[in-house]
Amino acid sequence: MVVHVALAAAVLAAAALPFPDWGKYVAIGLGIVAIAAGLAGFRRGKTGPSRLWAAGGAALGAICLLLGAAKVVLTLAALGHLREVLR
Repeated sequence: MVVHVALAAAVLAAAALPFPDWGKYVAIGLGIVAIAAGLAGFRRGKTGPSRLWAAGGAALGAICLLLGAAKVVLTLAALGHLREVLR
């Protein structure tokens, strides 16, 4: 069950990334959920495929978390540059 949560959160995080306004924040939040659920599913997984799917969910969640954080950093950098230009 935890594996399904990890995969669902990771896929939703990846789907939220392209949205310009709220996508980066949703991707960060769901990425954290996917990492936590994926690691829990990896530790509790008894069979090979279950552990592999959990690790995949955690990996996709980590990628979405990093991409969402990069979008936030780029937004803040652009706003800082714009503030300097307008002075």
